[in-house]
Amino acid sequence: MQAGEHEPGQRFESGVAGQGQAVLGFEVADVYCAFEQENALTLLPNQYLPVGPPPQLFAPRAFVRSTLKDGLKLEQRGFDDPNDPGAKLHINPFKLGFIGSTDTHNGTPGNVDELDALIDRGVLGFKAFMCPSGIDEFPACDTITLREGMARIARRGSILLVHAEDPVVLGQHVNAFGGTSAGDFVRSRPPDAELAAIAHAIEMAAQTSCRLHVVHVSTLAGMQMIRAAQGRGVDVSGETCPHYLLYVEDDLQRLGGVGKCFPPFRTAADRDGLWRLLATGVLPIVVSDHSPSTLELKEGDDFFKIWGGLSGCQSTRRLLLARSLDARRLAAATATNVARRFALAGKGEIAPGYDADLWLVDLTHTDVLRREELLYKNRFSAHEGQPVRGRTVRTIRRGETVFADGKVVVESGGRFMRPAAERS
Repeated sequence: MQAGEHEPGQRFESGVAGQGQAVLGFEVADVYCAFEQENALTLLPNQYLPVGPPPQLFAPRAFVRSTLKDGLKLEQRGFDDPNDPGAKLHINPFKLGFIGSTDTHNGTPGNVDELDALIDRGVLGFKAFMCPSGIDEFPACDTITLREGMARIARRGSILLVHAEDPVVLGQHVNAFGGTSAGDFVRSRPPDAELAAIAHAIEMAAQTSCRLHVVHVSTLAGMQMIRAAQGRGVDVSGETCPHYLLYVEDDLQRLGGVGKCFPPFRTAADRDGLWRLLATGVLPIVVSDHSPSTLELKEGDDFFKIWGGLSGCQSTRRLLLARSLDARRLAAATATNVARRFALAGKGEIAPGYDADLWLVDLTHTDVLRREELLYKNRFSAHEGQPVRGRTVRTIRRGETVFADGKVVVESGGRFMRPAAERS
């Protein structure tokens, strides 16, 4: 195949016996994908990057803790050379990039002084929680730390990603009704918390000239706020997730603990409004926000104690295709726009000089998502039973077939990604 011969979403003969026509697309560039086991980086408990999900996954925000309280602890051999067999970066099937974190220690700026060192070592950007994450290792980032961090990130031309929920608003609603049900949990994290945090982050981004990306936006008003800020010249972007495009508040009671996430599901008006923005290209990025756990951590009657996070990196595109999202729009939202925003060199385009990272999918195949097809370490998902469209015929990474006939055929060869010189 020559560059320019086919475009994303274009049909062509697959060349695979019995498969007929396939559709060409980019491999997924998932802005967020967490780990499920410690031995990959030993920095975040209970997390793991699944092996070989179709289509091939690239996780530019494979979330890595980098607080650096006692100096640079990011397993330096692995950071310098991920192919070093003695390093602890055992994620070879994937192209991997790091996002550092900003945090707060005892109310004072935490690792802000280490940001330059992390940028020098190749992180793609930084992540901050604007509210408590629920994990002691990831405390909320206070305004002082956030503002100082944004100023330093801006000076270096990097980017900050924020989990946007306002801690003051959350504090006013924490279990206000005294119950532990799904409805009580949803009411404890209202849309106002997201909107207040987004407004605050945009204000600081404008003041510091920091490039800002708001992760897993759950409300229509939140995306509209980001859009309005762009119109004022603020360098801000946002994303949403399949679960905010599929589910509403009442679905959490039906799904149970497997559907708990932060922020929670929203209203039908939010869901439908986000769909309209995605379908028209106004909403530029859709990510899985893959945050896995053991099944036991998702069980119980107290929704305030259940692990928050959904597993979904394997099914994002097929879920969206089942709802008739245009294939070209899908390629842009899950690959091209991600690569451009996060300066992923050689990714997101089918053109000379770009990596031949391709997903060949049979769009005549329709089904529902089944647990037995999941390739996660912990094989369950809130999306089980949801309609999906498309079956992976082949996944190609830099010109090499890595997945075919329902199996991972190459289990090594991943490369550590550093940001390109030019950012958009």
